Amino acid sequence: MKISKTRILKELKEWGIFIGIFLILYFTGLYKEVAGGLQRVVLATGLRNASSQATEVGNADFSFALQPLDNSAQVTPFEAFRGKVIFLNFWATWCPPCIAEMPSIHALYEKLNTEDIVFVMVATNDKKESVQKFIERKSYNFPIYFLKDNYLPSVFHSTAIPTTFVIDKQGKIVFKHEGIANYDTEKFEQLLKELAQK
Repeated sequence: MKISKTRILKELKEWGIFIGIFLILYFTGLYKEVAGGLQRVVLATGLRNASSQATEVGNADFSFALQPLDNSAQVTPFEAFRGKVIFLNFWATWCPPCIAEMPSIHALYEKLNTEDIVFVMVATNDKKESVQKFIERKSYNFPIYFLKDNYLPSVFHSTAIPTTFVIDKQGKIVFKHEGIANYDTEKFEQLLKELAQK
């Protein structure tokens, strides 16, 4: 079977356009935003809603420190959050699932940032400048931290990013989720409110 020269040129042109778009997205860093946007569509289906069940995972280890992005304090000991409900999330600007779930976390933060519930968003393996630009571009106003001396107790170690923990007022880890999730749901909001009332 003979393939016409016109058909070959047409296919090469189509592949060239596809590869060109891919290269532009890759070299400008926009592929993270595109991938995050596609994953946000999945979150909108409700298939990846966070569990609303508190299940004790173990005791939290408060023996580490954080550096705030805004430099309002040199060091914040994690111990400072003890006695509150803590939503602890490990994320990175280079991580499309992190980018995808951030709007749901921010919406939850806007509803529940109270005296009894704190949000601790820990940026991992990122430079402060890139995190600052990302936060400003997205208009997020929850507090962002970095690990002091890159030390994190083993109870919080995970092979996945993002990873989210919820710690109750008694210092128990009652929720752990590895990977992408939608946290802006009535059931998850209710879980945090119930934990805050205990």
